[in-house]
Amino acid sequence: MRGRPIIRQQHEDKCSLCNIPSTLRPVERLPNNAIEIIATHPDGTTHKWVEYPSFEAVGKQDTRNKIDPRIINCPICHKRGRINGFNNFKSGHFNYVVVHERIEGTWGKLHHARRRRCYITTPEQRRIVLRRLGRLLEKTPTKTIREAM
Repeated sequence: MRGRPIIRQQHEDKCSLCNIPSTLRPVERLPNNAIEIIATHPDGTTHKWVEYPSFEAVGKQDTRNKIDPRIINCPICHKRGRINGFNNFKSGHFNYVVVHERIEGTWGKLHHARRRRCYITTPEQRRIVLRRLGRLLEKTPTKTIREAM
């Protein structure tokens, strides 16, 4: 791989967006093995971007885990469900949803079964899901997130 190696831990370097010396911190590993990075500048401003392991991985959007679906206790309703993810292009980052039991009715042209869903919305819920998926790179304890809210 040419160019700068992918960041695996927090360190001092220049921001890729503005070339100002800053602290680079990896936040999470995305389903296509890209790493989301946050740069914190000395004046307190932050920039966020995604670094990919290769050029081929940029267009890869296979987010389904067909072989081994992850089942967790939902952080919202505390019932068991499967974790699914989707790329939200409006917000620019990956979102997660926990899919539960089937409900009455179908949707769509192909009449897919409807299922009850819980959307992960808060940072604390997102951290629980990322920890279960093994994609959390940040070492911030959950207690500090609760205190911040």
